[in-house]
Amino acid sequence: ACLARTSVPVLCIEFEKDEIVYPSYLRSYAEARTDGFTSEVLPGATHFMRELDALQNQLARRLISWTRELFW
Repeated sequence: ACLARTSVPVLCIEFEKDEIVYPSYLRSYAEARTDGFTSEVLPGATHFMRELDALQNQLARRLISWTRELFW
């Protein structure tokens, strides 16, 4: 509900193999915000991403590129 009241851009990244945050949670976020909401899936990512250094780097690069797309 709070997400629907925001006006800032949102990047929602689903970790494909997340054991804690279910896709249904992320769908509810997407339903709350249709404008300014970007949803993506990070294949192979688990909730804690232990020993997944390449995925951690990929996530960091995506967060940086998304921010640059918005503000630069």
